[in-house]
Amino acid sequence: MDPTRVVLDCDTANEVDDQFAIANALGVPEGTLDVRGVISLHNTMAHGPGRDPAALGHRVRWAA
Repeated sequence: MDPTRVVLDCDTANEVDDQFAIANALGVPEGTLDVRGVISLHNTMAHGPGRDPAALGHRVRWAA
């Protein structure tokens, strides 16, 4: 069975559960998950309207 391809979407600046999720996904036995990328943004709504990183020109980098 092929590994499941995933992109992790986390707000790592908040609570420890997101860091745990990333570490867990990267530490699972080989062939289980194929982590293709990690999107790590703090909750953009906390910064108010117009502070969306995508709207400010920030780009998400995807794993090859």
